[in-house]
Amino acid sequence: MSKVLTVAHIIPELDINIMGGVGRFLQNLVRCLPRNAVKTIILSYKAQESDKQFFQDLGVTVFSRLTHNQEEEGNSLEVTQWMINTLKQIKPDIVQTNAFWGDTLGRLAAQKAGVPVIVVRENNVNLGEIGRQKKMKHRLAKITDAVVCVSEAVKQYAHKVENIPHHRLQVIHNGVMLNQYYFDGNLPSPSPWEFVFVGRLEPQKDPLLLIDGFAELIHKYPHCRLSIIGDGSLREECVTQVAKLGISQSVSFLGYKPKPWDWVKSSSVLIMTSCHEGLPNTVLEAMALGVISIVPNLPVMSEIARADLEAIFYELGDRGQLVTAIESVLEMTVEQRIQISRAARSRVEKDFDAQQMADKYLSLYQKLYANQVLTV
Repeated sequence: MSKVLTVAHIIPELDINIMGGVGRFLQNLVRCLPRNAVKTIILSYKAQESDKQFFQDLGVTVFSRLTHNQEEEGNSLEVTQWMINTLKQIKPDIVQTNAFWGDTLGRLAAQKAGVPVIVVRENNVNLGEIGRQKKMKHRLAKITDAVVCVSEAVKQYAHKVENIPHHRLQVIHNGVMLNQYYFDGNLPSPSPWEFVFVGRLEPQKDPLLLIDGFAELIHKYPHCRLSIIGDGSLREECVTQVAKLGISQSVSFLGYKPKPWDWVKSSSVLIMTSCHEGLPNTVLEAMALGVISIVPNLPVMSEIARADLEAIFYELGDRGQLVTAIESVLEMTVEQRIQISRAARSRVEKDFDAQQMADKYLSLYQKLYANQVLTV
């Protein structure tokens, strides 16, 4: 029987409202990894109690420096030392880091603690990165055994922009827990049409583009409704813009929901307006439900869906094309919508099952550990 590998995940905040896709990735990975092969531990600077309890219920040990509501003036050296001490205590076989704070301080701490294998997960094409961050990632790649990219688009970005060597880079797509997304292959006829935005209200997600486009749409299709599920720094600006455009009766702000799809009808249409993405979990989850998705033509989208067959594409950042894409869905017959919904669900079943993702991570962990430890 193979050795049970202890894998410590380092994440800045164990709070799915803040960490978004990173948090959902960890949830799905832990659910699917076999416990007789991997023992999972999480190190987090801060932890939301409900999220901490979720992982503890799955048998995961969680170490957090602070609770969600605590504040601390500690500097990065003190935080790094806390991680070093914790890693020396638990002696993991592998450390996997997530998000820039975790990637930088986490990898340095893992090296200082003598962890045999270091894996980093690159989950975004981060157009907001400054030069210093890119240089830091390039330097840290030298002490990293594998850089796992969530898509080919992220892999290309990591190599071309962050100058990370090809031999360090691997692609493992995010996965969806299919048994949590029921789809019977049919759609009720919607009246009125309902659209939904699911995501953080932050500049990367560009919710103001959606609001401006929806205001234009309402003049021609006054029966349409938009629900915005999520919270963030742009919330007040979004609410103000909705009021200014006179569409408050047609737009609902539902705030952050731990289970957003419980609030979405199967006949709804997802609209995504992000200016950059690594591999959007929201779109995969919508496709799993058979919810039609309208998405910008980011490089990663061609990895997820075929244009006009499994999702509707529009030109990135182009409000006019966004409105045209929405109108094209409004003019579809029920049969056309059902065809796209079924194709989307089938694509997720084929290529984005969470169990497939977990199997690939397990294989990677075992291979890296064997190469670094067992052959020494």
